[in-house]
Formats: sequence, structure tokens, C-alpha cells
Amino acid sequence: MKSNLLISLVICLFSILTVSAKSDFTADGIEYTILSDRENCVEVAIGYSYKGDLVVPVKVANEADGKEYTVVGIGVNAFSYTAGQLKSVALPSTLEYIADKAFRGARGLVSMEIPSGLQTIGESAFNGCTKLPAFTVAEGNKYFSAKDGVLFNKDQTKLLIYPMAKEGEEYTIPDGVTELEKNAFENVTLLKKIVFDKDLTVIGDYAFNNCNNLKTLDFSELNIKSLGVSAFHACKMLTELDFSKSTFPSVGKSLFYNNNNLVKLWLPATVTEFGEYAFNGLKSLEELHMQAEKPAQFTTVGSTFYPINNELTTLYVPKGCKDAYAADPAYAGFFKDIVEEDITTGIHAALSSAKAGITVSNGKIQFSSTAKNIHIYNMSGNEVLRLPAASVVNVSSLSKGVYVATAVVDGKSVSAKVCVGGF
Repeated sequence: MKSNLLISLVICLFSILTVSAKSDFTADGIEYTILSDRENCVEVAIGYSYKGDLVVPVKVANEADGKEYTVVGIGVNAFSYTAGQLKSVALPSTLEYIADKAFRGARGLVSMEIPSGLQTIGESAFNGCTKLPAFTVAEGNKYFSAKDGVLFNKDQTKLLIYPMAKEGEEYTIPDGVTELEKNAFENVTLLKKIVFDKDLTVIGDYAFNNCNNLKTLDFSELNIKSLGVSAFHACKMLTELDFSKSTFPSVGKSLFYNNNNLVKLWLPATVTEFGEYAFNGLKSLEELHMQAEKPAQFTTVGSTFYPINNELTTLYVPKGCKDAYAADPAYAGFFKDIVEEDITTGIHAALSSAKAGITVSNGKIQFSSTAKNIHIYNMSGNEVLRLPAASVVNVSSLSKGVYVATAVVDGKSVSAKVCVGGF
């Protein structure tokens, strides 16, 4: 009986896979699916014999129904099963989208031009293209651009995809980039160092997943406001990560999973929660610096700091907070020692190396000279005040509590905690 049930399940699963891979017709060796929601339009479907240099036409004829169709899309997993045989694909100007995983695992692909009409690219669309050295973008595309072979959105504020075979061990992210898209550097193994633009604030899910040769990622002067899940999963060569000036609210699921050589880690005062498996695999961690006065908690019942080595790792916390951390069940017994350290709890000094003069008096923040791009965040990472420029900022109207202020003073980025109602 169990055997028959198993056979039935296998047949059912095979049927589902067959249906999902089924195309409506074939023309010149390319499989197509007719789109039910677009009149006389098709997308390229999964094919197992695509190889060499392929040209996808603007229009294609279906002999079975005598109709001509416009090619507007590349379907899910369309070129994922080419076993390294596909070298290049010339895409038509009519193409509007490339679906999720469309070229995933197309490890023979050596060139890719984004056509002029393309509007969207799905998740992990080019993951596993191990021989792809660069992207180019056709003239007239309104949604994408390329610089030095790296794919960006049109105004180059978002880095979308770093090609896996791009030469060089170091890469500097261009000025003006504020966001790394989901999977941006995933599985890139040639890079050892990435230099970030000061404007970077968002790092997407899996952004550096499995970048197992990366040794240097310096976030110590940046304010990362959003940090995606598994962003640093399996970055096995990193030894330090410093987010002391960031304002993201949580350490996401599997964020540092299998960072085997990470020795020092700084987390910002804004962190209130930890995701499942966030610290798993940190077997070399010697220093964990928590800047929050209230101990952050795991969001999943049963999650802990295990397997952090409690004979190796020292937990550093703000002055006056040791007892609170030591008494918290989430922390007790998981660390070699808990040590208090000086962490700025007022606005009396800048945390950055710029050492710009910042003082507070009567509910006002005063900068040594006119500050620009002033932002104030609460401990959840939400912005509560923004000013383009000022030398004095009145914060007395804010609710009592701790905030983080960031600004640019004399060309230098500075940040500090602001205690409202307890100066």
C-alpha cells in the first residue's frame, strides 16, 4: 500500500514538472509558450538542447495555428538546463522581461546584452553564469545601465548584478549607489575586497551569499539602514564586520551563517531582534560588540547563540548594562565573559573618526560648523527627523528616549547617539 502511494506521488510530481516545462510550439530550435494574458505574444520556454550562439527573434511563426507572435519574455528557468553548451543569446528589442532563474546555471554563457525594451529582471536570473564577464545594455533602454560590466538600474543608484567572471580581486562601488539588490554579488568568488560608497544604506537578501574569497568589507563608516537575510552567508574569509554606525533594526535569518573565520563583530544600538541561525558557524568569533542598552532577542522560539564558542567569545556591552545581559536567558552561559566598554550614550562626541565638534545643550544639538544631510533615527531604525542643513537642531520635541543622529560636517560623515529627556 505504501509502495503504491509512493509511486502515485512520484507520478504526480513528474506530471507537475512536465506541465510546468511544457511549451506550446517550437520554431528554429527554440521552445515557446503562448501567453494567455497577452494577445499574440509568447515567451521563450524551457529547452534542453539550446547551445552555441542563439538568436531569439522579434517575431516567430507558429505553423500549427498559422499565427505570428511577438517575443516579449524569457520564461522561468528557460536556459537553466543547457549544461554549459549555450555560449550567447541575442535578445530581441521587443523583450520586456527576463523571469526568475531564466539563465541560472547557464555556465557556458560568455556574453549578455540587455535589449533596449527590457523592463524587469527576475530573481537569480543570472546566478551560476560562471563564465559571464560583463553585462552590456543596448542604447535606449530606460530601465538599466552598465558600468565596467556591472549591471545597475538606469540612474545607477542600485547595483543589480555583479557578473561572476568579471576580472579583478577588488571592486569599488561607484558614488551614488544607495542599494545593493538581492543576490547582487551572490557566488562571486574572484573578489577579495569591495570598497563601498558612503551613500550605501540598503543591502538586500543574499547580497554576498557564498562569496567565499571575500576578505575585506568595511562598513565602519557607513549607516546601513536595512540588511537582508543571509546577506553574508558562507563568507568564509571575512575576519571583521563593523556595523557600529548603522541603524538596521534586526539581524536577519542566517545572516552570518558559516562565517567560519569571523573574529570580531560590531552590531548597532538599533538592533532589537535576531533571526533564526543568525550566528551559526561563528566558530572563530572572539569579540561580539553589542551597543544596545537593552539586550536584543531571538524571534524564533528555541533559537540561541549556539554554537558560538563560549570558551572563546567575549561579549562587549555598554557601560552599566552587564547585569542586564548576564541575567537575560538568551545570553547567559553563551559567552566566555561579558565586559562593559565605553560607548557614546550622549551627543557629546561623534562616533566617527572625523571627530567633528558636536555638543548638546537645552535639548539642542549643535555642530561645530554647518552640518548637511542631517538625519535622526529612533532605535527601530525609523527616521524621525530630517534637515538639509543646520548648525543647530532642536530635538526637545521628540519623545523621551535614545536616538541616532547622522550628518555631514566639513565633508566628513559623523554619527552619534542622542539621549532626549536625559541629557
